[in-house]
Amino acid sequence: MSDDLRYRTVVIDRRSESYVGYGGQKRWMYFESRVVECRIQSGEVFRHSHPIEEFSYESKKIDSLVSKMIGEKVHERTGLMMDSNPHWDQSSDDLWVQSHHSGRFGAGRYSYRATASSQELLVEWKNNLLRNYHPMGYGTSVDDPTQLESGLWEARATRAGSCD
Repeated sequence: MSDDLRYRTVVIDRRSESYVGYGGQKRWMYFESRVVECRIQSGEVFRHSHPIEEFSYESKKIDSLVSKMIGEKVHERTGLMMDSNPHWDQSSDDLWVQSHHSGRFGAGRYSYRATASSQELLVEWKNNLLRNYHPMGYGTSVDDPTQLESGLWEARATRAGSCD
């Protein structure tokens, strides 16, 4: 299994700065501050306490940090080790959902991949997705949660965006 399911980056702040560019025109630069979250094997989620700021269209620094964490196998540490490390804080954000859209705007297909530390949390997410999109769950399909390894469960879903 790929270790990247145990890591994700979270944008915690966005800011912009203006400057006078070539020809006296006002130009804007956009920045994002990101942090890394890691789900250890017990299922607990920890957030790295030092944000990394870079241009909103770049991710070299944060990607390098995640690669270093994967290489160091941070996800294999215990909760006690993470608690004693001043660079990590425990997070209550246990459900991670990645989404992807394909097709035309307002229609097409939406795909989701949700990961959590328990099957119950994914079943609750599945039921909410079916209930909140359309009263009959029209066009929505959700797989049953599967356990990838200890402390890591996954569920996938798709739904159509053109019926409402």
